[in-house]
Amino acid sequence: MRKAIVAGVLSLGLSAFGCTSLPYMYKPGLTVESESYREAVKHEISEISEKNDESSLERVLRMSSVINCPVNFSVAGYGLIELETKDGKIIVSKWEAKNDTGEVMIYLNGLESHSGWFAETARQLAEKEVSVYALDSRGSGLNCRIRGNKTNWIDDIDLVVEKAREENKGKDINLASICFGAKLATAYAVKHPEKINSLIYYSPGFELKVAPDFFQAGEIFFAGLVGLNMHVNSPIKRDEMFTSNPKYLEFLAEDKLRTVSPNSRDYTGGFWLEVDCRQHMHELNIPTIVFLGGRDEIVDLNETYKFFRRMENVEFTIYPDAEHALFWEEEVDLLGDTLKFMREH
Repeated sequence: MRKAIVAGVLSLGLSAFGCTSLPYMYKPGLTVESESYREAVKHEISEISEKNDESSLERVLRMSSVINCPVNFSVAGYGLIELETKDGKIIVSKWEAKNDTGEVMIYLNGLESHSGWFAETARQLAEKEVSVYALDSRGSGLNCRIRGNKTNWIDDIDLVVEKAREENKGKDINLASICFGAKLATAYAVKHPEKINSLIYYSPGFELKVAPDFFQAGEIFFAGLVGLNMHVNSPIKRDEMFTSNPKYLEFLAEDKLRTVSPNSRDYTGGFWLEVDCRQHMHELNIPTIVFLGGRDEIVDLNETYKFFRRMENVEFTIYPDAEHALFWEEEVDLLGDTLKFMREH
């Protein structure tokens, strides 16, 4: 403990600019209010708008929303929903199902990622009659501007669930997540088990191979001790830890909505959510599936398998050669396996 305090003091001294309410986006030192960030976003918007395909136009909508720069077009089947909270608006991506006969998925992002990482899979699900609502947690992606804590995160999920239930009466609600989002999904399921029909975990972030280093841990501890909110670099050091697919490595390198340095309160909030999950997840009896990659450099496969065995109604699908970002794996049928699970439960 003494070492952690000393590390925190040193880190604080080396990061005089670190006290913040906004995370660093895309590159160290850039928040959504940085002029350099805004110029980079505007430049990318002008470039990709010319492509005029669904994927590109969706990206334009998301980036325009973050810098509060409205655009004058829409994308068929995709839109951004604004939901009111006591702290302001949260923004949710929605992919509308082609036909009104299928299920509903609510997707929760990871600490560094955002709903755009899931966009390709979400469009494919919509084509298979599944409406997808994707919520970026406070401090990331579309909701990087709004402050919050673990209680706000759970309340925000509930707003999205209620919206989905209202718009899709009688349909099953499947709560999906990746990595850090698994903590939010599990905590929500513990609190509101009656509101969802299944839990779908992609590379869940409970048992990890990565963690903040000694100085980062001290930084997080010290910030919490004195009530500061500081930038703390992601413990994921290389993009190749997410995927080795060249197409998506290029996307990651230029992703303007990526959170490269989350706020210290995100780490502490995640810690306390995990404590709650570990205490109560054995009480859950909701149909659950855990998807894992055998070559994941972020999630510990064996320990994760042991961790989820404590749940009552859980099954596993393990792709031996897959990496962390399972939805970017071209050699596995994640879409088909997800649809199969939802329709059998």
